[in-house]
Amino acid sequence: MSWNKSQRDLLDSKSRLQLSHTPEFVKIERTLSLTGNQKISLSGFNDGQYYFRLVDSLGNPLSNVATVTVNHRDFYQALSIFALGACLFIVLVLSIFLPRQLNQPTTNR
Repeated sequence: MSWNKSQRDLLDSKSRLQLSHTPEFVKIERTLSLTGNQKISLSGFNDGQYYFRLVDSLGNPLSNVATVTVNHRDFYQALSIFALGACLFIVLVLSIFLPRQLNQPTTNR
C-alpha cells in the first residue's frame, strides 16, 4: 500500500493504518504506525476480504476505505506450476550444454 503526496501532507507523526474485517470498522483487527513511511508492505494474511483506512491520532478517518481480497492458490496447483518451471529449466540447461558436448570432436589415439 502507498499513499500520494496530498495524503502524506495530512499525516502527522501519530497517523496509523487500521485493518478490519468489516467496512464499518466495528472491530479493529490491527493498527500499524506509519511514522515516516510513504508505503507499507503487508503479508501473512489468510484468504478473505480485508479493509484498510488511514486515521489520525484521534482515530478520525483520513482516507477512504481500501478493500483488499486475498485468494491464495491451491497447494497442488502451486506445486504443479513449480514442477513445470523446474522441467523447463532442465530443458533449457540441456539445450545449452548438450549441443556443445555433441559438437566436440573426439580424439582417437
